Amino acid sequence: MSDKIIYSSEIQVLSHLLNAAGSAIIVYDPEHRLCMDDDSHFPVATRLVDLKGMAVHKGAAKLCVINNSKECLSIPDIDFIVEFNLENSYEKKRKIDWQYICNPNGTMRWVFPATISKPWFLSFYNFNYWKAAIYKQIVNLAFSLRLPTLMSNGTVTIHANQPIYVEELLHYNGKIQSEFAVFTGTAGPNRKAILTVARKNRISHFYKIALNNRSKRNIQNELNMLHLLQDSSMEVLKIPRALSINDNCIRLNNIRPEQPIKQRQFGDKHALFLNHLYGVSIQQEHFTDLVLCKEMDNQLSRIGQNPKLKTTSFAAVLYSKLQLLRDQLVKENPIISVGIGHGDFTRWNCFEDDMRVYVYDWELSRNGLPLLHDLFHYVVQGAVYGSNADLQHIQHLLQQALENKFVKKIVVDYDLDTDFHLQLYLLQNACYYLDMYLNQPNLHKEATWLFRTWNLLLTVETPKAAQIIQRNEFLDCFFLFMQDKQYVMLKNAGKSIPELSYSSDVDLLVKKSDLSTILRWVKTNENVQKIKIARKSFMTTVQIFFNDISFLSIDLLVAFNRKSIQYIDAILLLDHAIDSGGVKILPPAYDYLYIFLFYQINFSEVPEKYASLFRNKNGVEAQSVLEVLKENTAVAEETLSSSFLFSKERRTRIYQFLKQKRSNGILWRSWRRLRYTIDFMKSFMHNRGVIVTFSGVDGAGKSTILNEVKEMLEKKYRKKVVVIRHRPSMLPILSAWKYGKAAAEQKCVDSLPRQGKNKSLLSSIFRFGYYYSDYLFGQFVVYAKYILRGYIVLYDRYYFDFIVDGKRSNIAINKGFIKSLYKLVYKPELNVFLYAQPEVILKRKKELSAEDITELTVNYKYLFNQLGDVPQYICIENIDKSETISKIEQAFIQLN
Repeated sequence: MSDKIIYSSEIQVLSHLLNAAGSAIIVYDPEHRLCMDDDSHFPVATRLVDLKGMAVHKGAAKLCVINNSKECLSIPDIDFIVEFNLENSYEKKRKIDWQYICNPNGTMRWVFPATISKPWFLSFYNFNYWKAAIYKQIVNLAFSLRLPTLMSNGTVTIHANQPIYVEELLHYNGKIQSEFAVFTGTAGPNRKAILTVARKNRISHFYKIALNNRSKRNIQNELNMLHLLQDSSMEVLKIPRALSINDNCIRLNNIRPEQPIKQRQFGDKHALFLNHLYGVSIQQEHFTDLVLCKEMDNQLSRIGQNPKLKTTSFAAVLYSKLQLLRDQLVKENPIISVGIGHGDFTRWNCFEDDMRVYVYDWELSRNGLPLLHDLFHYVVQGAVYGSNADLQHIQHLLQQALENKFVKKIVVDYDLDTDFHLQLYLLQNACYYLDMYLNQPNLHKEATWLFRTWNLLLTVETPKAAQIIQRNEFLDCFFLFMQDKQYVMLKNAGKSIPELSYSSDVDLLVKKSDLSTILRWVKTNENVQKIKIARKSFMTTVQIFFNDISFLSIDLLVAFNRKSIQYIDAILLLDHAIDSGGVKILPPAYDYLYIFLFYQINFSEVPEKYASLFRNKNGVEAQSVLEVLKENTAVAEETLSSSFLFSKERRTRIYQFLKQKRSNGILWRSWRRLRYTIDFMKSFMHNRGVIVTFSGVDGAGKSTILNEVKEMLEKKYRKKVVVIRHRPSMLPILSAWKYGKAAAEQKCVDSLPRQGKNKSLLSSIFRFGYYYSDYLFGQFVVYAKYILRGYIVLYDRYYFDFIVDGKRSNIAINKGFIKSLYKLVYKPELNVFLYAQPEVILKRKKELSAEDITELTVNYKYLFNQLGDVPQYICIENIDKSETISKIEQAFIQLN
């Protein structure tokens, strides 16, 4: 019995090879081996009696039965019986055996008669890669040994009492004088079967057989374009001669040169080929007048409505970028240079020799493609399909191609903005293939590679004016993904998603059963650089660091608990969610219920940004809010405004009311108290702070950068930040014992640095011992007081000053000795040394000489290089403030 899984796509191909007009197909599948991998429609019989009944009512069409059983079918009037790996024989039917070789997914890739002398199917195979070359040698060896079955995955046997279509195509003077092999086509709506024909020991021509209406249009387009181009003189280009067989089939001669050159990179002949096409077809049109523009509008509309958009990796983010770029182009409506383009120009669709380039597969060609489309396609598709190349390598290959002398001539002759035309290519190509791929039942891995590559290229190539930060891209796609989930956004302060500030958190109430799916989706977003997840019994916080250094914190709540008390039933809010611009939010009454309870339970008044939204509610709206508030909290406020302020008495009444609810019975409260205790203990492990130190000579901009970083950490990352000057300061500076703390600090500020005259070893040992004690014992206080509580501690100078610049602290001790004692001092997670050229520093401050600045800078750099590597110890030349802060922020992200 056959053990082959039958795929519907295979049946579609085989039926077209057997009968050009199409047959009435019936699949006999008693073992249920049929797998539907495309949108084909045909009847399936699982019992012999059903098969006989279907055969009787087949009508006038030829009948083809795909027999996937061990039975020999004794049913009259079957024109074709197709079997896999079986040895059945049928009276009055001719037996034809074909071998097949499968794709990695088990579907047929190549089909060929068992009697062929050479592996003609290898003409479809790309040998530009070492694995392919090895495979070719193995196949040729098997055929030379007369053992082709060693390479095949099985046998297709056709029992026919009618001529089969493939043989009709190959008849010459009444008999078949050719060998052939069939490529079953690349999965998707453009799929066609390709028949390669060999005569006199060489491949003479190919037949393309359309398998659907779309591929039918494609091959007719190829026929028309080839006829058009045959009329122009092309010394640098060789194209196939095309002949129409019928509406579903064309014939093309083989144009492969005798000794083709293996060429991966875009080169001179490719550029000359494109220049020839542009010379016979160049024209200029406004973007909105292009046929492509209208096609992209339709494609984007279909993509936006496709249910697979939000579940396919990279697709939703890509869609947002395409929409953004398309809207920008419509708004500007630039004039664009267009011409004839191949449409799918890749290294596997062309050959080369010493004289010219041989280009085939013109199905997607058209007049009206933006110039350089084929160049970009050759580079990008080759890099992605060939080696899944990263962005940097693709950019290098693009730049290399654009540096070609003939490409430069095209750019100059037609006055092209290469960056702009790359954007056009990405827009057109991504719209076309994203629309097509999302409609395929199974997405191949290379499609995901392409989605990722287009995303990355669109991010770096799209004009800044048309870009949105990755945080906003993420939010757009995230809420698209959440559409079919039960959730509600909390505390949005009446703002839409685009209006949320860069420092705003997003609070969502979700179902616990959806939590793992949501987290998995977040992790697959290609713009995410790093994710930090903190889990509690009632909430999961996801901190997302994006590649462009934007940041987002999402609180995914599954319950509303304050220690042992549940203050709102989550189901109550989920049931009252309403849609607002594609985001599910709460109506005003339940929105305020949550806001009110959250702050009252946490001993706080309602913040003004929320109070202002409800202060001016009219009588009906205000009354509705108060009724929901009273029903769920037992408060008896006369006006909404009176509930904004915090009241201990009110909180006590609310607390007592909530304790009466069944959900807050003693067992539930005990359970929540235990979970709260566990959460509290876990927070010490997962929410620890870090220490960041800033070092640098006076005038390097250290204080300015420190203050900017402090503000950034507080506002953007919502971190608690404390600044410490030089030491933990458990002990005051030494002069405080003489002048008092305030006077000593003022005296220190008023005096210039490095002015101390101390040269006494004994005095230096005492001074250093005093300050070292502060570091030694103060580090434990800082750790307990700040680090364990999640603070970010910023040190304005640190222990490194004692090592490099002891003179600043009036200490004259061997630097090696001071450095050795650093082993007992807390090692900060991030240490930043800021420096600048002496002339820059002297313009800011004239406290040190140029020689001192140079010496200290060299010594600090040397020390940091000795102590550790980036990112724990980093040296930054502080010239551009924003660039300096960006580097520090990137280092901070790596700490989390």
